[in-house]
Amino acid sequence: MPSAKHINVPTNDEIDYYMSEGCGVFAIALSSFVSGDVYIISNTAGDPWSRNIPYEITHAFFETNIGTYDAKGQRSVDKMAADFHLSHDQYTRYGPFSAHDFKATFMGNSDKKPIFGGAKYIKKAITLIEQYRPFYLET
Repeated sequence: MPSAKHINVPTNDEIDYYMSEGCGVFAIALSSFVSGDVYIISNTAGDPWSRNIPYEITHAFFETNIGTYDAKGQRSVDKMAADFHLSHDQYTRYGPFSAHDFKATFMGNSDKKPIFGGAKYIKKAITLIEQYRPFYLET
């Protein structure tokens, strides 16, 4: 019987940033590899970011026709929300946003946007995805 193929998994240290303020950066990086859209999980009890973004940005993730992904790999939106101690009735899902629209609306290199990050940060996330390509793109 053939042995199962071993897939390297990123460590918590490698993904910590992408599971907090870098979640949008990671979602944009995934869009460099596959077609899909960015979505937001918003804690319904959270504070709105601004008048133009009237909800909290708890977490961003990427969705393809195969499934939903964040820095922990392919998993359900409920599992992603559970990382933030949110049950299904405690969050709202916003989107879809194209990668271009998400970057323009939510990302920047100042406190004027809710998600900090630009090209340098996206490139670093792309490198991580390439390093763990079977985990992120072939499961």
